[in-house]
Amino acid sequence: MVNYDRSYQLGNGQGSTRLAVKRIIIAHSTANPDATGKNEAIYMHGHFGNAYTHAIADIDRVYIIGEPPYIAWGAGVNANPYSPFQIELAEYTDKTKALAAYKNYISAIREYAVKYDIPLNLDDGNTKGIKTHKWVSANYGGTDHQDPYAYLAGIGINQAQFAADIKNGIGSTAAKPTVPAKPAPKPASTSNTIYSLHVLGGSWLADVTNANNSNSEGFAGLPNHQHDLLTLKLSTGGKYRVHILGGGWLPWVTGSNKNDTVNGCAGLPGKAIDGVQISANGKTVNYRSQTTMRSGWLDTVRNLNDYAGLYGEPLDRLQVWFQ
Repeated sequence: MVNYDRSYQLGNGQGSTRLAVKRIIIAHSTANPDATGKNEAIYMHGHFGNAYTHAIADIDRVYIIGEPPYIAWGAGVNANPYSPFQIELAEYTDKTKALAAYKNYISAIREYAVKYDIPLNLDDGNTKGIKTHKWVSANYGGTDHQDPYAYLAGIGINQAQFAADIKNGIGSTAAKPTVPAKPAPKPASTSNTIYSLHVLGGSWLADVTNANNSNSEGFAGLPNHQHDLLTLKLSTGGKYRVHILGGGWLPWVTGSNKNDTVNGCAGLPGKAIDGVQISANGKTVNYRSQTTMRSGWLDTVRNLNDYAGLYGEPLDRLQVWFQ
């Protein structure tokens, strides 16, 4: 059990008032050797207008600065909105102190990952999980940071051990190689999904039935283009809705009719879609998307456990299938 110290937590009117999307926990290190966690916490509290994280792991406690899961200003404007918990590791040249702080660091990461239902996978290809500041710099842009890997190597923790400790706790054996994600499974023949996207400023694309990974008929959408309307028919019945770029979630839709943009489609003409949610009646529906701003499919979503897409990145293709 981690000892959380809130002596230097930001007060009312300090820091962000926006809740973060619960996608990633960001692991930092302070890059300030032998500055105690307490000193770092005092500094962040007094300079929160420049930058701050949610927490700093020290040898006997974890200091809370920003209130999880509100956005913290620690990893750049592109990544901060997706992280409900960002934590710094206080750096020590004394290995005993270094490993004591590291133990609290790992424990806090694991506790908040469980709390926010974030996978305990380190720096993999998925959009949800534990991400180092180095990974964030490479994938979300901003200032080029490399922490915490260089410091961890200096105290005898390589990347594989760091990943294993996050996954299983301190003292676990090094992680096994990551098994590539399986392609979308073929849906059962008894249940079908039929769906289509409308190109923003263009026209409706052809209907797609279920999903496959072999050709362009296995997904809805036009790669590298934005889309403003979605129509979806589930053989089980159900509902769907979309999130619009720069806006919010629109009302749920149950019908499917390209000629009825109120009750038969989800979306607003002229407004790009950046998120999709789907719920089927009595059956698990799977769906995933890609965006115009990065390559590769994002994580598969099941029912309403999350949403397909990334806020701020227009959706350019979508797959929907039954398990």
